[in-house]
Amino acid sequence: MSNFFEEEIKIEGKDTKEQLQTYVKEYEDLLAFKGFDFSESQKLKDAIDYFGPTPPIELIEAVLKHYNKKKTDLLINKVPDLMRELGISEMTMDDGTKVKLNNEVNVSNTNKPAMCKWLKDHGHGDDVKNILQFNKGEYSEEIEKILKKEGYSFSIGEDIHYQTLKKIMRLRLEAKGKEGQEKFAELPPEGIAKVSVFEIAKITLPE
Repeated sequence: MSNFFEEEIKIEGKDTKEQLQTYVKEYEDLLAFKGFDFSESQKLKDAIDYFGPTPPIELIEAVLKHYNKKKTDLLINKVPDLMRELGISEMTMDDGTKVKLNNEVNVSNTNKPAMCKWLKDHGHGDDVKNILQFNKGEYSEEIEKILKKEGYSFSIGEDIHYQTLKKIMRLRLEAKGKEGQEKFAELPPEGIAKVSVFEIAKITLPE
């Protein structure tokens, strides 16, 4: 049985492959400054000459947002769509550029307090961080009573790092359908968080 996050399939369809190569080239162009000395790059100098010595920061941010959006569209929509049409999960271009589809886990609309409780109730208590905030001093359970008695202002809370949460949800998705792993495949209800999986292209440029 293939892993939930990996498949091996063959390639066909010349026209679609050429379009895929075009999209990968667009991605490479978006990273064109990689390896350049920005202070000596003629492209960067031309861009500065175009925008002027003191352009509005909002303008530069809007340009960056535009191209980041284009990059995201290539990696999440255009390249994966074409690779699915070709029936492939990975390929190597003529110039050595490698393209592979990975399944990415997304966790959104998270109710942090409810999520921390759910994680502790489902065997992930060690991944939940206990947070103590107060004006000055160092925390330990032994001094909590002293802090209260001395009048320090502090609060105790819980948190889970987003990447840790994604890893936990990924492992639970991988356990889905595996014999004896049913209890590890349970996901939090949507009232606590929305867990989804989407494909994203990983493009590795040749060295």
